[in-house]
Amino acid sequence: MKKTLLLSGLLLALTASVAAAAGLNLGWNLACPTTVQSAVDVTDPCDSNANSYTLIGSAKAPAGLSKVTAEELVLDLQEAGPQISPWWHLEDESATTPAGCRGSSSSNTGSLSVTAAFAGASVTVCKNYWGTSASGGQNYVPGFGGPNRARLQGVFARTASTAGALVANTQYYVMNANLDTNHTVPDPTDPTVYVCPGCQDGVCIVFNSCKFDQPPGTANGDIEVSTQDVRQFVTWQGGVGTICPQNVPTHRATWGKVKSLYR
Repeated sequence: MKKTLLLSGLLLALTASVAAAAGLNLGWNLACPTTVQSAVDVTDPCDSNANSYTLIGSAKAPAGLSKVTAEELVLDLQEAGPQISPWWHLEDESATTPAGCRGSSSSNTGSLSVTAAFAGASVTVCKNYWGTSASGGQNYVPGFGGPNRARLQGVFARTASTAGALVANTQYYVMNANLDTNHTVPDPTDPTVYVCPGCQDGVCIVFNSCKFDQPPGTANGDIEVSTQDVRQFVTWQGGVGTICPQNVPTHRATWGKVKSLYR
């Protein structure tokens, strides 16, 4: 009896260790966030409209993912000022609201794009589950959680017929975001280019959660990862004026508009 209890206790401890090993990472540069090439901060001089930065999110997979059809990402941002500046108004134009100062509109391609494509990234540490098969979209919500905050959501999916397993405790790329500096300074060659102030403000970005979706009836169901592996936050301009990462909201939002397109 004692041996049975001891063995059961050891199995529970091993299971807990596997579950605890899952976690999120976030870093600047086209590198898996567990490598030295992944930067915690970007300090931009804010003197050009032509700079561009890559933000990579990855997840150490939990156990129990046998057929992953989609991933749902939630990141939160806080700016140092009392409210989100025009430079960080990255929301896209919709049928009911105009685009943010640097969001996608009929006349502007937008300064933030999020994909699950990782061409050119090393797969030595992080594996590329999505390849070229992922379809999806992003949703940027300024003012979520407070006037100086914003929430970035993304969902990427593949058909059930092409879905496969994720190996527990293996690092996988889950997000590739590109942020450019368009509309930062006046363009002497084009006086019609408008400027969105706020590039120099400190910002903290936290990767709050990644939920892996599986088909209904699949063992273990959908599994969400919200803990940190190595580092699940980054800063812009040193994050000066923020208390990164403790000061960003962790509660979830409803975003059926984007999610319903890809489920």
